[in-house]
Parts: sequence; C-alpha cells; structure tokens
Amino acid sequence: MTDIFSNNWFVFDYETSSLPDAGDMFRPLELAILRYKDGKAKVISHFVNPWLDNPDFFIDLEAEKIHGINKEMVVNGYSPEESVKRFLRATQEEMPIWTHNGTNFDFSLHDSECARFGFLPVTDDRRRDTAVMYRAYKLGIYPQDYPTLAEFHHYTARRFAKGLKFNLTLLTKELDIGVKLIEEDNEIVGWEVDHEKLGMDKEDIDNIGKRGLHSAAFDTVVTHALVMWMKRN
Repeated sequence: MTDIFSNNWFVFDYETSSLPDAGDMFRPLELAILRYKDGKAKVISHFVNPWLDNPDFFIDLEAEKIHGINKEMVVNGYSPEESVKRFLRATQEEMPIWTHNGTNFDFSLHDSECARFGFLPVTDDRRRDTAVMYRAYKLGIYPQDYPTLAEFHHYTARRFAKGLKFNLTLLTKELDIGVKLIEEDNEIVGWEVDHEKLGMDKEDIDNIGKRGLHSAAFDTVVTHALVMWMKRN
C-alpha cells in the first residue's frame, strides 16, 4: 500500500452551489489549493462561474447562507473548464492531495467536473481524506488492513459515517492543530494561527482571514494543520 503520509503535499477545497444530491446544480463556486513543500505552504484560490456553461444555473440559498458566495461574486470567475485545467496544472507534482471529507464530497465533484470536460482526474493513489483518517484514528481502524488506499477511504467513509463528529470547526476545538477559532455569540469572528508551525507567511494568513472564515482558502489551511497533526500523532 502507498504510504499515507509524506513530507510534501497538496490540500484543496471547494465551496459549492448545493449538496451532491442536486445533480447538475452541484457545481464549484470557489476552489482553493494549498501547496506544502520543503516546509513552506502557499494558498491560491479563485472563483468559478458555472453560468458560463449553464445559463439556467442557480445557487441554493442554504448553501449561500453557509459560505456567503453569490452570483455577483462569481460572475468574473473562471469558466468551470478553465478551473479544472488550473487545478490539474497546480497539482501536477506527484505529491499526495488531501481534502476534508473529500471521499464523499470534494473528490467526487472533482471527478464529475473532469468527466464533464474530458480530463483525467487525479489518481486514487494520491487521494487522502482527513475526515476518513480521523474516523479511523478514533475507531482503531488501520489503512494497512485494506488492499488499497481507495478501498480504505471508501469503506471507512461509508461504513462508519454515523456517530462521529468530525467537521473542521469541531476539530479545531478538540485538537491542538495550531488553529484556534474566535467566537462571539456562537459566530466565528476570527482565528489565531501558528503560522510558523504551519509553514505560512503571517500576511497570507491575515489575507485569508479578511476573506472570511467560510472560504475555500480557510478550509485548506485548517485541513493542512490537521494533516500535520495526524502525521505527528
């Protein structure tokens, strides 16, 4: 089996227009990619405009309430096809690609967007899911017990989906990963990040915080911190 952890990796995250059961209306609105190499992390992100290939597209109001992304924000974003191209170019180095809950969500969306435009998606041996890894850690399940990483991810994601809370906000409270969220009246209003621990520039962290703490860039930083925690533990 391919080794789970490495010294260098990517993290990515989508903010989307709806949940997966929305069919063709389940599309990316924002993509962020964090590249961690030689102890340094950098995040790039962009908006995606699905109206460019579907004039009847719309954003589900419940999704908009969560991430705050509306049509006006994405109208000047990249086309979905260009976004896929940029994703594949940005992650072409042969390093693992992590995301949180990607087995059920982000990777499946990546696959469908690649299929839509005739591109080959990232291979299974590069895919890593911090949500699945956290479940396995809590339940005493070991990747080595499965023939492939893909089988480990899919079985653990589906078989043990109930009973464990593992969203990124909860994990920042439960684990010492170098990211702490500041809350007022049950609303997240800021964050404290050990940028040196994460190999990031403080200015980059500040700029991501200004964008808002429900952005794809924010999620890549927290997931990156979680990968580092898992590697240490």
